[in-house]
Amino acid sequence: MLTTEAQALSIKRANKTVEPLSQARRSGITHHDLTMRFVSLSSPSLVTDRLLATVAKADISSFQQYDRRVRGFDQNPRDVHYSMLFDGVNYSQIKMAQLPNFEPCDRYITQRVER
Repeated sequence: MLTTEAQALSIKRANKTVEPLSQARRSGITHHDLTMRFVSLSSPSLVTDRLLATVAKADISSFQQYDRRVRGFDQNPRDVHYSMLFDGVNYSQIKMAQLPNFEPCDRYITQRVER
């Protein structure tokens, strides 16, 4: 069984290993979207589909914005929990209050859903 220091090091190493793969995936999605933007110009139905997806915020840029928000959100809880798990910091109400609330939608979508 690994010690807590070894576990922390293992997690950090895994995060560093996966980051280039994740970045390559994001770049590939962006490249594919750019290619499809040009291809769709040859088909009115594809142009319409892409425009409707953009209006509905279901397009690639909206997905990437959501993905960035998830990644940004995920970092803070990891920092808080890792310090308590691996650095010997005790769980407390103060530490739990540092955890953020995730807000997946922009203000426009949230207002539309609440109506």
